[in-house]
Amino acid sequence: MKWIRRIFIAFLLLPIVLWVAAWIAFPLFAPALLRNALQGPSHNIELKGLERPGLGEIGFDAITASIITPPGPCSPDAPPSTYKAFLGKGRIGWNLDPFKLLSSGILNARLTLESDSFAVQPESADFVFSDSNSVISATLNFNLRSRVPSPFELISISYPVKDATLRSGKISAHGINFPLLLNPQNGWTPMGGTITVKNVRNGADTLPVANITASLPARSDTLNPCTLSLLACSADLYGMHASSDSIAYDMKNKRAASTLTLKNINIGELPGLKREGNEPQFASGTLQGVIPFVYSDTTLTIRNASLAAGNNTSLSYYNRENRQWLTIELNDGPFIKKLNATASITSKNGLSISGLNASLLRGTISAAPTRYNFATGETSLLFTLKNLNALETVHFHGDFGGKLTGSVSGTIPVTVSTKGVSIPGARIRSEGGGTITITDPATGEASYAFSKPALVLRRNTNGSIVVDFRTQELKRMAGGGELLLNHPAGRAMLFADPENPDIVTLSNFSAGFFNATMSIARIDYDMLSGSGETSIHFSSLPLQKLLDMQGTKKVYATGTLSGSIPVRMENKTFAIRDGGMNTEQEGQIIYATTPQERAAANPGLRITYDALTNFLYRDLTSSIDMDPDGQSVIALHLKGRNPDYQNGRPIEINLTIRQNLLDLMRSLSISSSIEQAISEKALQKKKP
Repeated sequence: MKWIRRIFIAFLLLPIVLWVAAWIAFPLFAPALLRNALQGPSHNIELKGLERPGLGEIGFDAITASIITPPGPCSPDAPPSTYKAFLGKGRIGWNLDPFKLLSSGILNARLTLESDSFAVQPESADFVFSDSNSVISATLNFNLRSRVPSPFELISISYPVKDATLRSGKISAHGINFPLLLNPQNGWTPMGGTITVKNVRNGADTLPVANITASLPARSDTLNPCTLSLLACSADLYGMHASSDSIAYDMKNKRAASTLTLKNINIGELPGLKREGNEPQFASGTLQGVIPFVYSDTTLTIRNASLAAGNNTSLSYYNRENRQWLTIELNDGPFIKKLNATASITSKNGLSISGLNASLLRGTISAAPTRYNFATGETSLLFTLKNLNALETVHFHGDFGGKLTGSVSGTIPVTVSTKGVSIPGARIRSEGGGTITITDPATGEASYAFSKPALVLRRNTNGSIVVDFRTQELKRMAGGGELLLNHPAGRAMLFADPENPDIVTLSNFSAGFFNATMSIARIDYDMLSGSGETSIHFSSLPLQKLLDMQGTKKVYATGTLSGSIPVRMENKTFAIRDGGMNTEQEGQIIYATTPQERAAANPGLRITYDALTNFLYRDLTSSIDMDPDGQSVIALHLKGRNPDYQNGRPIEINLTIRQNLLDLMRSLSISSSIEQAISEKALQKKKP
């Protein structure tokens, strides 16, 4: 009987032994057992590093899968797509429903797949989706009575995406969150939820697109099953918050259309305009806008967009004492209208922009087609301006006043590279002009009027600026007098020396002055200390014009002068040392007097009158010196003769004129200086 008992005990222990053996050998036979489920015409799944199952779960080292998806109902003509997926170390858990199995022969199972890493991409590698610590749940029905090769039915898939990444080329979206839920009744399209994207990057650089949000409706549109609707869409663009009530994406035609709304954008917070610390505010005010767009097959088209400025929207410029002296102010209301553009973006070709044009400040602006290369980070833009009323937006403050009028036209090329932004050669011109009034406590008030300005501006990536400028005329008005420069032109260089950003260089300056030419070869002016040194050269300067500027009423002269005036500026004052002017040819000087003046004159003054009634000079030289306070000494030396006086014998005349040239520049007219010098010379001759 003992052997019967032993056999009975062995039969009782056999299932336990078989179960233990199966549990121990599970990693070896499980892949073969699951081969029919893991391999098929549309999928291939490989399990690596399977662990022995526990209570309701099994671990693994990696899962790789290749899945072929047939064309969807919204793209029936598309070829099948192959996707590859990889899951890192994780586990598979299950929860079975035995009661349904007993009643219907169908085993309902809820599988949960947890993995420390998850990645999926199409065979073309156009994009890669990756996530970490992912949890994917699926509900399946296994029909144990079915004899078909695939006896299971997928009921639903749930995948709460958290902080995932989507990468295409160098472009990547980070911080993706979305509660993904799919089922066949919904056509395997997402069933509601809110999608958020933290930021978008180009390589290591963060692009100015962030905090993207969109919501999917809980139910799909049965009348338009190929339309994916996004509700309550918003994003931050360059610090601006843009929103759209809805975006409808036609999956069949790959087309989306909507309108972005920009509201109350604080321009003082925009990149490039925001100031940090104690810096005075550069930009203030708000912007609003409406941007209708259509997206189709990687191409974004904008039509009839507009931007409007809020009340008191402006850019402010300050002097060294942080006092506002100039603002560019936009009127309340639309300033950009009918904005049109087409942009296409691909991972290989980068960003292409074409058809950019708009109505701006009652004029127009357009840009030539361009492409931004993501690989090199470089692009070139060429803007064309026509009749922009930009001068009217300029306003002066403090010690500055005046008004500018007229439209602006020209071209502005812009180059963007990894080194920064440069302007190879902007050409700006205007048929208008204006007047700028400057009030200086030392010199009083002076106004400068100009007309038809034109300039060529170049900016390097290091911030240095070179401006070649010209204008039809520049007129200085002060104290009732005027000084006119015709066709002034020259070159100004700013910020050329990073260690001395206060140095402004003026070179190759020339202008018409009293039918003559004045020029400055070069001057380096330090705006901080108010110092600099140069020489002003004059050629073909009519002598009569100088006499007129002096306010003389009785002296008339012919001939022209040339020479150089060395000027040294220091502490915002200037001095002249060893300046001189000489005649370019012979000429005539006539000092006109009335018979009454000649009768009343003393003998010495009468001799001077007689010599200058018809003085033909062959040499005229002068020298000039001026102290910083304006006190000057002008010495004149003349050689010649008067054919009507003493048989035309040779005559030499030396005159010294003392006056304040700063006063002359304030009023541009000081009377009787020449007459006084002649009278003093005659009195000197009278003395024994």
